[in-house]
Amino acid sequence: MEALPLPSPEDVTDGQSRGASCAWCGHGPLSTDAVVDLGTRKNPLGGSWFPRACPHCVTARAHRALSAHASMCEQCVDEAARCATGSALQQLVRESQR
Repeated sequence: MEALPLPSPEDVTDGQSRGASCAWCGHGPLSTDAVVDLGTRKNPLGGSWFPRACPHCVTARAHRALSAHASMCEQCVDEAARCATGSALQQLVRESQR
């Protein structure tokens, strides 16, 4: 998930910090059957926040991250299946399109 930078916790709404709305576009409320959990994150100001995202935002960002990563990763050029980051981004794209 590090390849998908999130907005700063100070810049999101209460709904975004609770995972009720998409961390990127703010769309909400998010349905439990159409959401990607981005994991609990530490807030630099203290405490935690719980970003989640809509599949559209995850797919778009994962595609961009995969393109950027693959163009600079020697392992992706030589044998993409052996690159953990590239494989994780590909899996994220596939899962978010379901």
